[in-house]
Amino acid sequence: MSSPGTPEVSSASDFASRAATYDELRPVEPGKFDWLAEVGDLRGRRVLDVGCGTGQVTVALAERYGAQAWGVDPSAEMLAVARRKAPDGISFELGSAENLPFADGSFDAAFMALVVHHLDRPLAFREIFRILVPEGRLGISTPDPGGFDKQWMSKSDPRSIRRSISRELALKRLHGRWSSTFELLPPDEIATGIARAEREVPDRVEYTLGWLTVIAQR
Repeated sequence: MSSPGTPEVSSASDFASRAATYDELRPVEPGKFDWLAEVGDLRGRRVLDVGCGTGQVTVALAERYGAQAWGVDPSAEMLAVARRKAPDGISFELGSAENLPFADGSFDAAFMALVVHHLDRPLAFREIFRILVPEGRLGISTPDPGGFDKQWMSKSDPRSIRRSISRELALKRLHGRWSSTFELLPPDEIATGIARAEREVPDRVEYTLGWLTVIAQR
């Protein structure tokens, strides 16, 4: 399905240094995308995981939802991890969302998890429109900006506690810059935040996580 030549790869965000620890710091929870898979009609479809990283969601699309799954990502290091662990039948390609290395109408659906905020969205959405069949669907899962003030890295509302992690894991995630949002922050702000966390994070961190989910049809 790949087109000839080398795809143009975006360098806006560099995840190469995080590839080895990404799955440990950001494991995908079983069933996390069940609702999106149903509403997006992903089961049994030819689905492209755009910005697939280490392939956690790509593998889930195939194993949990029975999709014919492909993944595409601009980081060769992340894809190397994905290829090592993925079962037979899942393909990974090097490429950017803004210049997808696939022919027109190659997929029934496309999916983005924690990706859309890194993209040149007009270009990326144009490319996704191109590679989808008529009436193909795009599913997007991304953090809800309205919930940022309830994240454990910010002041949380004790009446809305939904999740909890240990201090050890919280600090490990911060030092590992586990969230792709870190790519959007200046280094000095990250350093200041981590230093504050070292002083203030309690033994157990409780927080609420909000999500936005979008389904678009071609």
